Formats: sequence, structure tokens, C-alpha cells
Amino acid sequence: MNEKRNSGEKFYLSTPRIEFPKEKLKIKFLKPLLIVLLAGFVVYEVVFSSFFRIKAINFEGIETQQIRQAAEEDLIGKNILFILPGNYLQKLSKNFPALQEASLIRGLPNTILLKAKERSQSLIWCSKNSCFEVDNDGIAFKKIGKPDENKVVVIHDLKGETVNLADKILPKSFVAFFLDAVDQIPKKFQINFKKAEVEETTFKLTFYYDDNRQLIFDTSQSLDNQIFALQQTLDQKKDDIKQYIDLRVPGLVYYK
Repeated sequence: MNEKRNSGEKFYLSTPRIEFPKEKLKIKFLKPLLIVLLAGFVVYEVVFSSFFRIKAINFEGIETQQIRQAAEEDLIGKNILFILPGNYLQKLSKNFPALQEASLIRGLPNTILLKAKERSQSLIWCSKNSCFEVDNDGIAFKKIGKPDENKVVVIHDLKGETVNLADKILPKSFVAFFLDAVDQIPKKFQINFKKAEVEETTFKLTFYYDDNRQLIFDTSQSLDNQIFALQQTLDQKKDDIKQYIDLRVPGLVYYK
């Protein structure tokens, strides 16, 4: 027998239960935040932390104290990751022409190795009361005071050309000719060079020796041939030489 239901009774329809992935939502929200925090930490360590600050510079092949001091003042305390070796070496060589070649090696996290080769003096060149050390490539790399000409054969530029540091003022062939002449002639002929002079061009090289007599060479010609001609002239006319011997013309010798 059917029973009547109370007219005030309510009925509810059941629906499927829905569960929300609360933990996954939290993870998805936290992941970008963690990435940002990690990136911020890395940036801080790279830019602001002392971890990559240069603390020491090791030198190899650099004897000049001024170069070492300049490198330390420029680099100590700087961030090693931000140092551009090419740019820095260009700046250093511009300030110090005595550097012939150089390299900079970064030793992480905070050490620099600066390797270099310094130019060495082959001759001394004087012009307009200023004197310079010149290497075997003909580059004026160091300005010096008045040299002791009793100890070294100095070349005087009578034309008085202006010389700037790092300028290539002489051909390499001239430097080689000069050094060979200074090495061979005094020993071979028992004479002492007092000084050397260059006038309009470096093709004409004049040496002054005993009593200011002169030997005049052509630096574009063979030194050996000119020494041979000098030997013949001194063997035959030594007592007649009062002022100069000019060896510049092959096969001929002019003297006075």
C-alpha cells in the first residue's frame, strides 16, 4: 500500500563528486617563483658577490714594475667575467709601447694570468734633443735621458724628425745593418766608433771614428762588400785618409 509523503518533504538529486587538484595548483604557482628567486641569486653572485672579484694577478715575462703596477690598479677588485681580454690588452699596450706581445688568461673564479714579451733595446736614436730606445723591428718604445756615448754608439737624426712612442721609425733592415757594422768593423780594423748620423734618409749612414774621420755606408747595399772595399782602401791609402771614406758606390771608393 502506497504511503503518502508529507507535502513539505524535499528531494535532492545526487551529482558526481568533483575533487580539485589543490596540491598541483600550489606547485604550478610556486615553480615560476622559485625560478625567479634562483635567477636572482645567480645574478647577485655574478654581479655583486665577491666570489668573482679578481684577487690576484700572476705575471709571466713582465719585468717592468710600472706595467705590473698598472695592471694591478686596473684589474684587482673587478669582476673577472666582465673583463674583455682583447680590449684590455689593447689599452695596456697603448700605454706601454715596451710590450711587444701579450695575452690575458682568466683563471676562475678570481685569478688572472698576464703573459707578455717586452721589447729589448737594439740601438739608441736621438732626434731634437730627445733620445729613444729602439728595438730590432725599428720601433721606438722608450724615451731615455742623454746616453753615455763613451759606452754606446748613438745614432743622431740630423733632420730632426719628431718621434712618438710606439712609432716605427726605422726599417728592420737598417737596424740589422747598423748592428752588424758596429759588431764587425771596430774589431776588424781596430777603430772606435764615436757616434753615427743619418741625414735625409736611412740609406746613408755615417760613422765617426778616431779623430772624427768618417765612414759613409749605403744601408741598402751589402755590408760585406763595403767592408771588403774598406779593407782594400785602408791597406793602400790609410795614411791619406784625413776626413772620410765613402763606400756607397759599388766598385768605387771616394776618400779625402
